[in-house]
Amino acid sequence: MDEVLFETTIDLPPVPKGRPRTSPATFVVIKGKRVKVKAAHTYTPETTRAFEAKVAWALRAAGAKPVEGPVGVDLTFHTTRRGDADNMLKAMLDAAIGICYGDDAQVVDIGVHIRRDAPPRIDMAVYRPPPDPAAERKSVGTRSR
Repeated sequence: MDEVLFETTIDLPPVPKGRPRTSPATFVVIKGKRVKVKAAHTYTPETTRAFEAKVAWALRAAGAKPVEGPVGVDLTFHTTRRGDADNMLKAMLDAAIGICYGDDAQVVDIGVHIRRDAPPRIDMAVYRPPPDPAAERKSVGTRSR
């Protein structure tokens, strides 16, 4: 890691991001015709929303401030339960939007680790990633016309 911008331990058990749910549309029959009275909508499950809100609160309490430009995120999930690293990562990246960075598209470098140990917690570091050597190679040898 290069320059660490923010680092904390969140004393919460990791929760994987739940799959989006969709409620069905509601229809009624009026004068023999089927009429939609409520459109279907997609929503985030309550357990995911509650977890992301708790993480957001913990990040603010730890002093996180949004930064501009590309960032890297390193996460270590300490848990005794099973869970997919990608789903736990997504929940944390979404919870940190507007708190550690403005948009999760700023995250260009990621480290994810799962440790099967207790007590359950999440170690998080946000850092400035090293420069992209591929971008530097592209700029060398280009000429303006």
